[in-house]
This record gives sequence, C-alpha cells and structure tokens, in this order.
Amino acid sequence: MEQSTLVLLAIGAALAVVLPWQLQGVIRKVARQRARANGTVVDVEHHSSSSAADSHSSGTFHAVVTFEVGGRPYRFCSDHGSSLHRPQRGSRVTVRFDPLDPDNAEVERGQSIVLARVMQIGSVVAGVALVLATLL
Repeated sequence: MEQSTLVLLAIGAALAVVLPWQLQGVIRKVARQRARANGTVVDVEHHSSSSAADSHSSGTFHAVVTFEVGGRPYRFCSDHGSSLHRPQRGSRVTVRFDPLDPDNAEVERGQSIVLARVMQIGSVVAGVALVLATLL
C-alpha cells in the first residue's frame, strides 16, 4: 500500500474509533460534574444589542430563574437567550448547577450532550466512509 493510503486509513480509523471514544469521556464528565434541581422562571430580562451599520436595535430574552439547594434559595439570569422565544414567568425548568458552587448554574438545555452525540455519530460515519473509499 502507498503511504498516502495508510495515512488515510489511519485518519479514518481515528475518526471512527478514537474521536467518538474521547467524546464519550467528555459527555460523562459533563454529566457527572453538574447536579440538577427544579427551578422556576420568576422574571425575564431583555438584553439589547444594536448594529451601528443599519441603526437596527434587537435583543434577546433571558429567563431569570430561582431554585433551592439544601433549603437555600439561589437566583440567576440564564446566559442563553432567544430573540424569538420569550420565557414565561412561572414556568418550570430544570437547572444544572455545580454542587460545590450552586451560584454557578444554568438552565438545562440538553444541546451540549446532543451535539456531542451528533459529533460521535458523524465521526464514525466519516471514518468508515474514508476507510471504505480508501480501500475501494
């Protein structure tokens, strides 16, 4: 086999095996480091932004959430906002927080883990396709 073929096979194998295995470790670590609690949206903040180019003002809506850990209340404004969806006061959300520092909290969105899973599947498919394309 040519050296370029061996390199492509190695890259394909890495994409199909090593990267998904590494991503699984990241998924486990994220899940382990964060605890969950039930939270309530108590307010909504509008964060404005404007574009100097067209004098257009826009912004995003961010949920202000309260939750309790060990009977102690905590309150935070979500870092994740939306320009299309305004959070509803009184709605229930799942909060993920650092058990050693509950002030470090966020509304659980699940997208980080979903994105990692999509990357896992994509790397397996890309790796297998590269190996097959190299061998055929």
